[in-house]
Amino acid sequence: MAKDDASQYVGGVTRQWLKAKIRREGRFVVVGLDVPLSGSCSLLLAARHHRRLAYVGRVEWGATRAVIARIRERCTVVSTPMCERAERRRGVVWIAPGILPRSRTAS
Repeated sequence: MAKDDASQYVGGVTRQWLKAKIRREGRFVVVGLDVPLSGSCSLLLAARHHRRLAYVGRVEWGATRAVIARIRERCTVVSTPMCERAERRRGVVWIAPGILPRSRTAS
């Protein structure tokens, strides 16, 4: 919620109290793929900070098995994550950074 500091709360819709949607957008590098036997697939993402990669999390929405298969065909598999603080899970395939998806979230 966003409000005018000088206003008093009044029930109902007013211009002093507004509902605001915050959108976050960023550029990330895919550093891993999580493809469980069942359930949702995930892309594991990192962000560039100066010359290093820092793990930022996973994205499940839109990461279908077909998308994961296409990414895996184009990437080099590596034995360890190429970023700091990456989660350690069984079944994760770590890849050399090269795919740059765009991610957008709203809260």
